[in-house]
Amino acid sequence: MRKRLLTSILLGAILAGAKNPLKLNPTIPTNFPSITTRGISGENSLENSVDTGIEERKDLIEKFAGYKETQKKIASEIIFENRMNETDWIYNSITSLRRIHGIEDDSPLTKKYLRSIIKIESTDNPSAVSPAGATGLMQVIEETWYLVVGKKISYKRAKEPWLNMDVGIRHLIDIEEKLSDVYPGWKKLNNDKKREIISICYNGGLLHFQSHNWNLKAMWKETQDYIVKIANMMNYYDSMQKVFTNEYFDN
Repeated sequence: MRKRLLTSILLGAILAGAKNPLKLNPTIPTNFPSITTRGISGENSLENSVDTGIEERKDLIEKFAGYKETQKKIASEIIFENRMNETDWIYNSITSLRRIHGIEDDSPLTKKYLRSIIKIESTDNPSAVSPAGATGLMQVIEETWYLVVGKKISYKRAKEPWLNMDVGIRHLIDIEEKLSDVYPGWKKLNNDKKREIISICYNGGLLHFQSHNWNLKAMWKETQDYIVKIANMMNYYDSMQKVFTNEYFDN
């Protein structure tokens, strides 16, 4: 109960801290994993999967022997990954799609970032359709759909969750690749800044952003609010990970 209360407080603090009022769906946390429920005992239990994950990266953890906080950070990330992969099918799918498309670990297109985009875009509703006609989990428009997959796959299938995520993630990969060629000093930017710029382009269009000399203030207010929502959602996931850390480790 105390953990659940802590999570609610953390999420409330994140949303309250935004500079602009956010119209986020009030049910955001409902399909996130319970932080008090452990897996049942057995081969596929949470405890077993966590132990397996830590064992797989034991060599990495041992490299930081004596650095308790670093060890906790590595181990808590493993715990977070296993918990999310067991309880969140969208996160699980993102994990697979990143592997399929060869997204590197140091890419700004992290699992938490992609999960945050889906949450903000559609509140996890595969059948969501915006007034502008954007469809599915990642709210892909018809023009983008055919730009990514060509005419071989009909846009009528945009409500299929896996296919929609595949197209959306491939579109984000394309955006990042184009930005690396045209955005001034791209390679020198940290991943947080890269994610902000990618988010602007995903919501407002790369060419539109470029036509305004990469000036966020010249973009639509919807786009300006969008990057705040994405950042807040990522902060929520980071806070959840800290709760997992506290759950498994003594402070």
